[in-house]
This record gives sequence, C-alpha cells and structure tokens, in this order.
Amino acid sequence: MPSCKITPQQPSVQAQRAAAVVAPCAGADVAWCADVDVGVAASAGGELVDARAKVEQLQAELAAAHGKVANLEEELARCNRDFAHFAYVASHDLSEPLRVMSGYAGMLQRRYDSQLDERGRRYIGNITAGAERMQSLIDALLNYSRARSHRPQVERLSCEEILADVLTELAPRLTERGAVVAHDPLPEVVCDPHALHFVLREALINASRFCERDRPQIRVVSRREKGLLRLEVHDDGIGIDPLQRERVFELLARLHPRDDYPGLGTGLPVGRELLRASGARIWLGDSTLGGIAVCVELPAPPAHAVAFEATTTRAGDTRST
Repeated sequence: MPSCKITPQQPSVQAQRAAAVVAPCAGADVAWCADVDVGVAASAGGELVDARAKVEQLQAELAAAHGKVANLEEELARCNRDFAHFAYVASHDLSEPLRVMSGYAGMLQRRYDSQLDERGRRYIGNITAGAERMQSLIDALLNYSRARSHRPQVERLSCEEILADVLTELAPRLTERGAVVAHDPLPEVVCDPHALHFVLREALINASRFCERDRPQIRVVSRREKGLLRLEVHDDGIGIDPLQRERVFELLARLHPRDDYPGLGTGLPVGRELLRASGARIWLGDSTLGGIAVCVELPAPPAHAVAFEATTTRAGDTRST
C-alpha cells in the first residue's frame, strides 16, 4: 500500500503580512499597559486619600455639631429652670402684697362705705379688680411654667371618655350659653390624659365664648392620616383671621378687648406646651360651621393592636340584627 506524506500548509501571503505588522507592536503594548496600570493605581490611591480626608473632615464637623447641640440643650434646660424658678418666685412673693392690697381695699369699703360717694366706691372697686386680675395673671404664669416642665404620662386613651368628662365638667357653662355640642364616634389615641382633657376643655370654652349667636353650635370630629389621628373642634363663632391664628398661642396675647370677651389668653398656649411634651401638636384651621376649628394631631395606637381588638370584638359580638 503506497504511503501518504502530509505536507504542512504554508501561511497565506495575507497572514504573513498581518503578522509582520503586529509583531513589532507587541512589546510596546506590554509597556503601555504597565504604564496604564501604574497610572490607574496612582490615581485611585490619590482619590482614596482625598475621600479619607473628606470623611475625616465630615466626622470633625459632625462632632462639632453634636457639641453645639449639647450646648444648646444645656442652655435650654438652664433657661427652663430659670423660668420655672422665676414663675415660682412670682407666684409666691408677688401674691403676698396683692393679698394685702386687696384686703385693705375691702376693709376700707366695709368700714367707710357710708362715708364714701359713688366715685370713692368706684376707686376701691378698681383697686380690688386690679389686684384680682394681677393675681390671675400670676396664676396663669405659674400654670404656663408648670406646663413647660410637665412630664407627660403617655398612655392609650379613649377620646369618647375624655370628651364625656369635659362635657360633664362644663355642663353648667355650656347650658347657660345654650351651646349644642355634637360629635362623631371618636377613636382611641396615645396621649397624656391631662393634656388632652385640658385642650378639649379650652377648645369648648372658647367655642362657646367667642360666639355672638344665642345657641353656639360645636362639633367634634376625628380623622386618620398616615398613622396619626386628628381631633377637630369646629364652631360657628366669630372666627379668626388666618394671619392672626398663630398669635393665640402666644402667652397673654389677646385679639379682642377684655371688655368684649373676658379671659387672659393663656389657655391655648398652656395647651400647646402640654401637647408638645406628649408628642402631639395643635393649630387653628377653618371650620365647616363657619367659625374656627381647633385641630389636634395625636399618635394613633399601633395598627396591630387596633386590628386585634377589632377582630376580638367581631368574634365576641352577639348582638341580634
């Protein structure tokens, strides 16, 4: 059998030409890649140093900011202590001369009433009224100080029960004004009971006071928004200009003459301080009844607890239909 000899195939002319072009560049490519690797490493190292410096600078600024916050908190605590001390001194030391002044004015009126003319009696009455008003202002200042330092007892509350207590307390006043108070079914909230009671009480008092109608109309409603509950006390009173609504939360601020509407202007400022300590907030909005609405935003109970109670109620509900 004849043998077969395999002859290697020679590269084509085109392949030989391509190899001749590529071969001289191989060494240069290796050197260029090495240079590129060194340059990239150097650039990355520089960026890392810059980033580290920026991080250290940010950490230093953050530490300085924390120091400033700590200093401000300490200064605020000191101011609160000084204010509380001033209110305590004012309520005790200033009350004594007022009691003396009021007492002697009363003695003059009782002992020399027959010798006084109408002008003299009016003078003594003005002295007594001024002393009583000053005492009321001192008491209001002390209440405001206590509200600022109040430590809330936050718990789960029934707004229905709190409102019922307030209506019982204000029944004589509301009946005298002929006020009609209606309310929707109210939910449970998480708040300090004293704060919520105080704010609802002040809202109902103002709703019945700042109204020119014979039978003031008041309605308490609730809304739920993004895990928060909002209580709103609507009235049909004289209302407040939107530009003046924030002023009512300033201590002793008045929007009307004292002869037209009595009061000291301390109820809502004290209420705001009490609510703030409980993690709630209060503001004034538009009323659906035409007057003003006192709006209070409160944390709602945990959703899982509400769902559990709703399920339990449905399971145990045996009312007939």
